[in-house]
Amino acid sequence: MADAERGSALLRPTILLVGLLAMLVLFPLAAAAEKSVLVQTSVASPEQTPLLLEWFTHSGCSKCVQQELELSELRSDDVAWLSWHPSQMRLGPYGEDPLGLPASDLRATFHQSSIPELRLVSGESRQTIELAQAAASIDAVERVAMKAEMPLNASIVDTDGDGAGDRLELQSQIIAKQDLPTSVNLFWVVTRDAVYAGLQHSSPTQQAVVASFDYRGGLNRSAGGVTEWSAALDREDLRSASISVAPRDAWKLRIILVMQDDLTGEVLAANQIQLKSYSFEPAFVDGLPRWIGLLLVLGGLGAVVLSERARELGLPRLKGRLEMEGKRLVIQAELKAGRRGLKLKDIRADAPHRIKGYRRKTEIEPNQTLKLTLKVTGRAEQAEQGGLVISTHWDLDVDGHGAWVLDLLLCTDD
Repeated sequence: MADAERGSALLRPTILLVGLLAMLVLFPLAAAAEKSVLVQTSVASPEQTPLLLEWFTHSGCSKCVQQELELSELRSDDVAWLSWHPSQMRLGPYGEDPLGLPASDLRATFHQSSIPELRLVSGESRQTIELAQAAASIDAVERVAMKAEMPLNASIVDTDGDGAGDRLELQSQIIAKQDLPTSVNLFWVVTRDAVYAGLQHSSPTQQAVVASFDYRGGLNRSAGGVTEWSAALDREDLRSASISVAPRDAWKLRIILVMQDDLTGEVLAANQIQLKSYSFEPAFVDGLPRWIGLLLVLGGLGAVVLSERARELGLPRLKGRLEMEGKRLVIQAELKAGRRGLKLKDIRADAPHRIKGYRRKTEIEPNQTLKLTLKVTGRAEQAEQGGLVISTHWDLDVDGHGAWVLDLLLCTDD
């Protein structure tokens, strides 16, 4: 009895050769490039408009600091959390807030909010909620459908080739699902997590701090109208907003894009994205070509391993045994397809034996088993004496993997 788990290919995959050629082409291009994307993250447009959880706070408010720990648990993919630090409160009881922005003043005035205050915004609904009831309020509020498609893409870019991020680029293709009022416009914010305010009563770090705000009109408000929206923060913008775009800090940044009716305050669409970090260190910039080459090699090897693994799962399994039925030799065989279907084209045996009793071009569905009883002609008398060995070859076409031959070596018991 013998088993053949895998066969040898007639047409071997060419991915390794392609990967090596790609590395040879990409290596000099990557090493010579002056502009490169260090971190890129994309998110599709949601079906329902995310809720805006707007927290009006102050770094010097000890009560606010404790409440913020509870707020961090409420943020999710469909709940965008913004911490506004109104700069006008520098004249209030808490003193100067180093995280204050003029935009926070505008938003506090828009909502007529005080400190601390938590606002929940969903479509036309704007309500002040108690922190203790925030989770229940979020569950209870009715989600509204997006009135525009709004996918979002964010990239941290190195523009001068020194390996350090110096530009944040944002893009969205906005498509109105219905005619929109002329008072509808966009605003977008960049929030930072793990921000240290440095005040006596502040927590070590604060979350979702609005670090940058901007406004955009000029939308195509007709149903089906497309607006190619883009925005960027260059090196000076980032420095003035105290935003670090070092790749290891990217996880601290979220971008929230909101379509709002400026007259009614209704939020018609929104989306948010959190950037992702990776382990690249700008300190290695002197060896950047070598690091890029290493990454390409590792990526190519990884692609080969994954491809081989997928190929392995897609290939069939073959097992069988050689038996005597009276004076006749027969092969009892099982051919099981892997994740890919296959077609059995031919079964051959080395001379002087021949195989009969099968139908050519038999198709087997994925993960199904074909059981065969095959007749063998030639030198059956040797089998009676024991020790007969027959080498068989199974020609197959495997879906997505081309032509294969499985070799199955069979022998009688001595």
